[in-house]
Amino acid sequence: MKRRNLNIFLLAMILANTTAGCGGADTPASDTTVPPDSGDVTAVEAKPEIRDDLPADLDFGGETVRFLYREELLNEFYSEEETGDVVDAAVYNSMLAVEERLNVDIVVEALAGHMNSERDNYINHVSNSVMAGDDMYDWVDMLAGRIPQCLPKGIFADILENKYVNIEKPWYLQGFSDMAIDGKLFFISGDASLGYMKNAFVIYFNTDLVDDYHLDNLYTLVDEGKWTLDKMGEIAAISSQDVNGDGAYDGNDKLGFLVHNYNHLVGFYGSTGTKMYERETDGSFSLTFGSERDADVCDKLFRVLYGSVGTFDCNLSDTTDSEVAPFMELTNKFIAGDILMMTAQMDEAIQYLRNMQSPYGILPFPKYDEAQAEYITLSRSQHNAFVMPLTCDVPDNVRY
Repeated sequence: MKRRNLNIFLLAMILANTTAGCGGADTPASDTTVPPDSGDVTAVEAKPEIRDDLPADLDFGGETVRFLYREELLNEFYSEEETGDVVDAAVYNSMLAVEERLNVDIVVEALAGHMNSERDNYINHVSNSVMAGDDMYDWVDMLAGRIPQCLPKGIFADILENKYVNIEKPWYLQGFSDMAIDGKLFFISGDASLGYMKNAFVIYFNTDLVDDYHLDNLYTLVDEGKWTLDKMGEIAAISSQDVNGDGAYDGNDKLGFLVHNYNHLVGFYGSTGTKMYERETDGSFSLTFGSERDADVCDKLFRVLYGSVGTFDCNLSDTTDSEVAPFMELTNKFIAGDILMMTAQMDEAIQYLRNMQSPYGILPFPKYDEAQAEYITLSRSQHNAFVMPLTCDVPDNVRY
């Protein structure tokens, strides 16, 4: 069996085992949950265990499989040992289960590539190794938003060539069929890495300030489908103070709403149900943006974010070295209770808010209006996607 087939098997197994590991597959499922000190019993639907459909007798004789991953984010994919942390344990045990099941040795190399200043070097390292014909890695972690710039180089293999890849499996991110180009798919993502979950866009809010300003229950607004752009702007206006009296709202004031990172703005593009392209029946894409609704969305976003009382877009990023300090100043203002709501990513609760004393809650990005059927959440494009270098066990005469 070719090494490329081994690597497809391996990724599928890692995806499946990470899903099981985080859910505690070895622990019998309970049908009920009993809250502490309560006589109430709440029924919980038991979910069936999801297993892979790979052959049960696969054995690759101890072969080594090599991954390259961004050094700064390595712990979301790989752990050399159990640290006592429940997430690290799930990551560690998922890898161990794959190694034992397939009889392989997983080796992970780390290289800096997450911060803006390191990204070009990371991509060039991968590109140059493939162009030179070096079979250095079997799988490479790529920042999802940078993959399009690599595709014209022709350095990645088509993942759909392997009959054992089923992108409809629940451990892959859904919608990958729409990502295929001429029937070829050059990257994959899912539960093998925690990246896409950690980078999901959310809004954090200070629950003490909700009480102080006598606001509506924000969770109830969400549940009733009333959490919209207009409602967000309305709440921001009544929960802010122009501290220095200059008539403008910025980091010197008490804010109702903060766009904490310019990368978060794309979250509103998704949450409002706006689409830029549609796939045609022949597989091609056509530009569809520009409808009356699209124009209304843009107008409303501009009005709420830049023309309303109490909102501020800081135009900073936590992955640009020169912007980290002012970014953290605003983070600390949220921690101190000077900001009611701010855009964020799920993992910022661990990265930045671990020592926050006031309670805080998590909301989805708002809908365009109440008529919109559902809330839609995007993940920041710095999250992980796996690519297979074209040099992965491909004979020289058919490499390109």
